[in-house]
Amino acid sequence: MKRTIAQILFTAFGTLALLCGATSCEALQDSLSSEQTQKVKEDSGIATYASSVKEWYYNGLATSDMSTSAIKLGDDYYPQSFLLTFGKKIALNGLAGSIELMYTDADGNDATKTFSSISGSFTSDYTGYRIDMSDVLKYFNTVTIPSGTAVMNVKASGFVCAEGSQSGRAITPFEAKGIAIKPLLNETTVDFSIQGYSTTSKIELGLNGAVSFENGTHEVTAKVSTAGEGETQSSYVFTVSAAGNTITFVPKTSTIPADGTKVLVTLKGILPAGCGHSVSQDITLSFSKYKIVIDGKKDANFAANKGATIITDDSEDQNAFAGLGYDVSTQTDLREIAITSDNEYLYIGVSGTLALTWNNPLVIQVSNGKVTGADGAKATVHAADKESYTSVARKTIQPNVYIAHQPGKNDDGTGYCSAYAYVTSNTDITSSIKCAPFGWTQSTIGSFLEYAIPLNATTGLSVGDTVNIIVAASLGWDEGYAVVDACPSSAVTYNDSDHLDVKYNFTNGISYTIPSSN
Repeated sequence: MKRTIAQILFTAFGTLALLCGATSCEALQDSLSSEQTQKVKEDSGIATYASSVKEWYYNGLATSDMSTSAIKLGDDYYPQSFLLTFGKKIALNGLAGSIELMYTDADGNDATKTFSSISGSFTSDYTGYRIDMSDVLKYFNTVTIPSGTAVMNVKASGFVCAEGSQSGRAITPFEAKGIAIKPLLNETTVDFSIQGYSTTSKIELGLNGAVSFENGTHEVTAKVSTAGEGETQSSYVFTVSAAGNTITFVPKTSTIPADGTKVLVTLKGILPAGCGHSVSQDITLSFSKYKIVIDGKKDANFAANKGATIITDDSEDQNAFAGLGYDVSTQTDLREIAITSDNEYLYIGVSGTLALTWNNPLVIQVSNGKVTGADGAKATVHAADKESYTSVARKTIQPNVYIAHQPGKNDDGTGYCSAYAYVTSNTDITSSIKCAPFGWTQSTIGSFLEYAIPLNATTGLSVGDTVNIIVAASLGWDEGYAVVDACPSSAVTYNDSDHLDVKYNFTNGISYTIPSSN
């Protein structure tokens, strides 16, 4: 006898009920309901924030006054927006929502401002909605929210599906909490060395948030600033692309810009992640003849394939200082020292976890073996309470140059650098030393510092010299003048159990010969 499909299904479900029991089948029903509910949501559209992280970036610096740039350009167009995406075409049915802005005001007090309504516009394909951020940005005027940071809670409802079988169905209201508001830019001027400049050079502008370009990779023609003559059109053309938190400029021609050339590039169509409108930005590319531009960024010329000497230090070894029972988990951990030079400067790059944010200095000592005895250079700040130097062939090798850098001194970003050189007497060369970042704040832990030491009669360093370099980090603020980490580790030994009395040995230092530049 033939059975109908309905009978077969009835028998199947009955058998399933007997096998799984009532409780399990209720769970199965719940699962089916959940899947069906999810299917309805997908068919009708789900409101999500376009950015993959809980951050929203405005087109400015932390020091930018955003209140003037927040002026609306029209009823359906405004400079910057918060993008909701749905995956389906949508329509409005009683738009409602709010933005709750939470920040610390100029007096250090916590404050909250609630915008009880929202407005905006659809994307061109009607699958997204741009919430106007103009009212919020008015508060980023460098006074009301001086730090340029805040968080917001966003609510939005009144959206309905406008396509497919679920057309007209209400879309679940959107709500997101704790979205950080941050500046997209941390600089608008990029310094770049013209040494090795070619059509394979990559000039990179680092950003705080991820961006893309509306048209992907494109070309821009730059304007060169000529002193006294205003801006003139230039042959400098760059291919520009964006990947993550970086915009990259690649020269189209190998014509080398002159030292000091400043090139103004206007970038259009930048799309920060989570923003519904593209933005434009003027960027200045500043070219320098020096091999390393001291700007706090790890230049490509610090790489081994560019002729630099690289020495690595073990991760989290803290120069075995932790073995004495100190908690060094938040202290400086040196990881890499990179050394290079040109005809005018010796450059030293220091990488690691650099918790040098208050009274703990980084000390760099350079010796070419020509200063002996007890008269070597000494700065006003030291890494250890007592310092001495190892004698070689009955001569105590002393440093030509001694730099002590406290990036977080005064906790105001100005920092403190003390540098001295010894040839015939101890000479203050602080003003001649380039270092970056010059100052951090107490809460900042950086990962890279760089220095430029002039090659001249005052420092006693010159092209052709073979120098030995020792880098040491202090634990001074916490435990007195004590070396917490050193590179190379073998160049530092301790004369006491607390590491307050150290001995430097330049024969074990990082060796580098200063060549004549091409």
